[in-house]
Amino acid sequence: FLYPGLSMTPKDMIDVLDARRIVMPRIAEVATMNLNEDDIERMEAAIRFAEEAIGDGSDLTEATRTVLSVASMRFDLAMADATRNKLLARMMNMLLTWLDPLRIMTLRSSDDTDRALANLKDTLAALKSGDRTALLAALDRRMTQIEGEWERASGRRLRRERPDFLQTTDG
Repeated sequence: FLYPGLSMTPKDMIDVLDARRIVMPRIAEVATMNLNEDDIERMEAAIRFAEEAIGDGSDLTEATRTVLSVASMRFDLAMADATRNKLLARMMNMLLTWLDPLRIMTLRSSDDTDRALANLKDTLAALKSGDRTALLAALDRRMTQIEGEWERASGRRLRRERPDFLQTTDG
């Protein structure tokens, strides 16, 4: 389940998933404070790109899965850029690069692609509304989809007991 040319151990992938749990919700929260029409347009364009790749959902090829992963990366990079913090944007880019092969693996069926697209749309709606609870819930669904695939592919379980700061949903 590792990307060719990217030398990562299962422990490295756990670290990437944990880092994403720490960084992504905070990036999203900061993005809501700075979000402008250009940011929203970039995220909407990423969603349209994904929708075009999915089409009617009947032909889920490796190329389609790759395009969907790229669309999700574009969305997340636009969100990171909306923080107006270049270091956070670079950190997000690095995390997404490490996460890409795993993201592609999460898209095994049309149900998976539909869920991934719905989660992107929910994330955008929550960003636009500034609804922190909805935002954290949408991000949690996105992260859980990838974490579940990692567990399936690796045969390992991620840590379930997480410190409060790694929890993305209220309560």
